[in-house]
Amino acid sequence: MKSQDPQINIGNDDVNSPQHTLLDAYLKICVRFWALKIPYLAKTDKLETLISKCEPNTTNTFWGIPASRIRRRVRRATRKPYFMRHRRCLREGLLLYRFLTLAGYNPTIHFGIDRTSIESEIMSAHCWVKCDDEIFLPPDENTIEIAQYSKQGRVTGVQNVRLNHLSVSDSAEVKS
Repeated sequence: MKSQDPQINIGNDDVNSPQHTLLDAYLKICVRFWALKIPYLAKTDKLETLISKCEPNTTNTFWGIPASRIRRRVRRATRKPYFMRHRRCLREGLLLYRFLTLAGYNPTIHFGIDRTSIESEIMSAHCWVKCDDEIFLPPDENTIEIAQYSKQGRVTGVQNVRLNHLSVSDSAEVKS
């Protein structure tokens, strides 16, 4: 019987069974599809709406795939940011959140603002994902967390962050 929470496997994730190979190929296709879909969904006005559109309807589709493999698939799918160039971490964060959830993990997606950009016309923000003790896309020391979202807790913090006034990115430079 499978446990409820799979362990995060950061190290050896080379599983060569035919069933796992097919599941990994399906993961690759799904990650690439969603990497192309998220920029169109990001045209929405509110962050909460965008997150809810990226929320998976089912769970455990990719059960057993290690978090490190999901991370690698997301990085490969987003390595050339033709879309959302200035909001790369938002795109990667939403993909990680979605596919870690589909693999049976309980990730939390966090949003923060760079404290040095609060007073300026150009605001810089960041998005990262935390799953158990592992942090994907870690923030720097100047980032102040403003909101977080998880499957259990939904959005806590600022719920009406408008995407057209705030660019969530590693090095976002968008005028309000």
